[in-house]
Parts: sequence; C-alpha cells; structure tokens
Amino acid sequence: MSYFCWYILDMAQLLINIFKFKFWFFTKAGLFVFFFITSLSLVAQQNLKEKLSIGFEGGTQFTNINSTIYSNAPTSRIKPDIGIFALYDITQDFKIKFGFYYDTRAYRVRYKSGYLAETDTSSYVGYNSYFQYDLIYNVDFLTIPLNFVYEKEGDKFGIFLEVGFYYSFYLGNNVSGFTDFYVHPNDAPHFNDPNLTQGHHRVAFDGPVDNFFNTYDFGINLHFGIAYFINPQIELRFAPGFTYGLANVFENPNFQSRWSNLFKLRFGIVYKLHRSN
Repeated sequence: MSYFCWYILDMAQLLINIFKFKFWFFTKAGLFVFFFITSLSLVAQQNLKEKLSIGFEGGTQFTNINSTIYSNAPTSRIKPDIGIFALYDITQDFKIKFGFYYDTRAYRVRYKSGYLAETDTSSYVGYNSYFQYDLIYNVDFLTIPLNFVYEKEGDKFGIFLEVGFYYSFYLGNNVSGFTDFYVHPNDAPHFNDPNLTQGHHRVAFDGPVDNFFNTYDFGINLHFGIAYFINPQIELRFAPGFTYGLANVFENPNFQSRWSNLFKLRFGIVYKLHRSN
C-alpha cells in the first residue's frame, strides 16, 4: 500500500482516537484549555489584545525511536500532527508561542531469525525453522510546546525561527501486526517443548498494550519557515522542523530509548487580533 493510502488511513485513525479520548481531554487536558482561554480573556480585558495572534497548523511528521531493545533497529513511520496556538508579541520581531497539539508518533519493528531452538543451551537447533515478528506501535500524546519565535516581516513575505521546549501527556497506544514461529517438519521431532509443534504459530495484534510506554515525554523544538501575508491580519505559514525527546520512551527504566528523528512538515494560518503597523 502506498504512503498516501497509509496517510489517509492514519488520518481516519486520528479522528477515531480524538473521539475515543474526548472524555479524557475534557476532564484532564481540558483544564489546560480552560486556563489558556481564561488567560486570553484576561489579556483582552487588559487592552493588550494588540499583542496577540491565534493560529491553527497541521501536517505530517516522520517519527522513530533510538532503541536497542529490539533485534533490529526500528524504522520510522509517517503520522499526522495538528494543533492550535497563540503568539504573544514581546517586540516587533520577538514573540512567545504556546499551544496544544494532538501528536501521534509511531515506529515499526521487524525481525526474522535464522533458526529455532528451545533454549540458548539446546543441543538441537532447527535451521529450517524460524521465529519472526512485524509490529507497528502507534502512541498518542497531547503535546504543549512553549517556543520563542524570531520573525522578520516584509511586505508580503516573512521568515521565522522557533526554538523552545515541549511537554507531552500520554493518551494511549495501539499495536498492530503479528508474531509467528514456524516449525519445519524435519525439526519438529527433535523438540521436547509440546508447544513447538509442526507448522506456523501466528498471533495477531490490533489493540493497546498496557504498562509499556511512559506516561509523559518532554524535549526540545526547533522550527524554521516562511510566512505569506494575505492581508495585515491573516498570515499563511510553512514550518518544517525537528523535535527531540529527552524522556524515556518506555515505562521500564531498563529499556533505554528516546523519541528521535521527529521531523515535522507543518502548514498553518495565523490571525492577528490587531493590525500590523
């Protein structure tokens, strides 16, 4: 299946996940939204709305982890990334950016052994048999970034750089794929384990796994891009960038890993609550 088809399926899964976690969002993450909206309201009441802009952006991200717990290195996956944000002008060129993003990350692990043995010290090794797995892990987060933005505006175009930090709240996960071990007819009589019978022994996965992933993540952001000004109050943005996680991916501290290679391609729109000078 093409990457385009996978992306469409991921977008559909994202909508399902949003519906699935809406109760969680409104009871827990909704608290952050409440304070966010309240802050905007207070700012407006204090006649400072000329310094505020609000926006929406979304796109794709290429995600992966750096980990040695798997037999082969994980491979990256393409997932959607959407969110809302606010920009507060410190000066004409420097701003603070704060937002909420529905952040889906994933990776894939595949492996096939060259033999099958009951234990590491088994006297018999079945070289016609093998063990294999192919698993895709999808992990959903609510990510809250705080970035410092430098933006240089022209008449119609501008350039900007964002540097900052983020904190992610774990929402849930889904694992899809299979594990399988195959026992060749020539090898089966030599195994004493009653489970190692002739043929394929395949187990399919399509659901969450408990107590496996860490319940949070934090790290650093770096984005850069260009802006196009439709009029003094509306701005279109293209913002590629990188994210690097600093927290452990897994709940077990012995499984050392980080979210790495998070390359994002975002498109967005910004509405200024004030007119540019």
